[in-house]
Amino acid sequence: MQQQRAFAWIYDGFSAQETADALETTPDAVRQNLARARKSLRQAWEDMQDDHQ
Repeated sequence: MQQQRAFAWIYDGFSAQETADALETTPDAVRQNLARARKSLRQAWEDMQDDHQ
């Protein structure tokens, strides 16, 4: 859930610090969650592509 929330805030244009303040965490945690969210999204996209071939 934190990954999705961090991704949404960053996508909406907030900085890591602003996101961290809103989510009551650290900028480093936001960046880590963002990296995990991107990895999950990339994997889901690849799986979807494999299913359609």
